[in-house]
Amino acid sequence: MKLLFALFLVASLVAVNEAGFECFICKLVVSAVEKKLTSDEGQINNNGDKLCDEITHNNPVLDPICQQIVDQSIDDIIDGLKNGQTTDQICQKIKMCTAADGN
Repeated sequence: MKLLFALFLVASLVAVNEAGFECFICKLVVSAVEKKLTSDEGQINNNGDKLCDEITHNNPVLDPICQQIVDQSIDDIIDGLKNGQTTDQICQKIKMCTAADGN
C-alpha cells in the first residue's frame, strides 16, 4: 500500500512540474515576443526556432515546450499583446497556465 501511495505521489509531482514548466516557458515566450514586437512581427513568425533558442539555450526539456508554444500559439500571443492582455491572461488563454498559476 505504501508503494502504491509513493508511486501516486511521484506521478502527481511529475504532472504538476510538467504543467509548471509549460506555464513558466509560456511566460518567457510571451515576454520575449513582447520585447521583439516593436521590431518586425513577421520576423517573429519566421524565426520561432531562434526565439526558443534564445529562451531555452537548447535545453532538451524546455526547448520542445517552447517550440510547441511558438508553433501552435504565436499568432494568439501577438494578438493578445496587441490587445493589451497580460502575460498571465495570454498563457491562460492558450491553456499553458491556469488561474491557479498566478503571477
